[in-house]
Amino acid sequence: MSNAINETPDPAAEAKDQAAAGQGENALELKEVEGLSQGRIVLRRFVRHRGAIVATAVMAALLLLVTTSIGWGPIPGWWQHDFRSMLPIERPGGAPTMGFYDGSFQFGNHPFGQTNVGRDVFAMVMRGTQVSLTVMVTIGLLATVIGTLMGTLSGFFGKWVDNVIMRFTDMVITIPVIMIGAVLGRLVGGANPLTLAIALSFVTWTTMARLVRAQFLALRELEFVDAARVAGASNSRIMFKHILPNAVGVMIVNATLRMASAILLETALSFLGFGIVAPEVSLGQIINEYQSAFQTRPWLFWWPGVFIVTIALCVNFIGDGLRDAFDPRQRRIPTARAMAKANAKAEARKAKAAASGAA
Repeated sequence: MSNAINETPDPAAEAKDQAAAGQGENALELKEVEGLSQGRIVLRRFVRHRGAIVATAVMAALLLLVTTSIGWGPIPGWWQHDFRSMLPIERPGGAPTMGFYDGSFQFGNHPFGQTNVGRDVFAMVMRGTQVSLTVMVTIGLLATVIGTLMGTLSGFFGKWVDNVIMRFTDMVITIPVIMIGAVLGRLVGGANPLTLAIALSFVTWTTMARLVRAQFLALRELEFVDAARVAGASNSRIMFKHILPNAVGVMIVNATLRMASAILLETALSFLGFGIVAPEVSLGQIINEYQSAFQTRPWLFWWPGVFIVTIALCVNFIGDGLRDAFDPRQRRIPTARAMAKANAKAEARKAKAAASGAA
């Protein structure tokens, strides 16, 4: 009877052991980042995100390909065909020359195939990717700047400034982005990708403004803001030197996700005929131009679609990695070895306490 009573588990002791194990996990995590700067801690967390690392590698390889293949700006290209040139059709129907022919793999002169007039699809896709990336980065940067400025003013000053800016933001949000983008694309014309990207930036900043405003509303009430006011800091210094750096993590994550949605927006507008138009080329414009040939020449859709999906997925995975890296509430799940080590230490402390109690 006494043995049964002694073997009855003590809930308080079990809770204490679990707390000790949890403290061991926290100690392991804190020991890894001890003495590191905030930038190094963020880099460590980002590198541990496997999806983000793979996406970064794929995105870097894609950028290297589209930059060096047909050339970009002052950088010369190694590909022999231009995306505007009309060449003799090598294979029936302009089929891709890349594949297994005569028992061996061949790359050929037109690996992605040709159009009905002989234009090289590989060169067209490379140029379309360049244009789509230009639009994506421009929209991401400008929308981030505009949204950050709006959210900073709204969240810091509050009162009537907040009401005016937020009501204007609500008005922009109520109108579908695809509709505003179609109107702006028709007005500015799609022959210049940079002009189209600048126009679309003025309708895609609303999410960033709301996020920055929420951060400022929370941070402006903290003690360091009061200390800066007592020290005589101006409003602009408090906004851009003290509060804004504390919200940079949210801004970077939202900027990457905004880029992913920007390339899909440009693709949709170009597919509908309101985005990039000839003689310029984009991935959506290629699909729109040859949509009637889907049954007879599907390679005209495969490659633009593959590049669109790849870019969007890579940017989304990178954004997820940055979110996990910048969020201090994200805690890394310890490995099985670290957990076993922490549990062994907890058991050792338990045995030592039991031995001292018996003595």
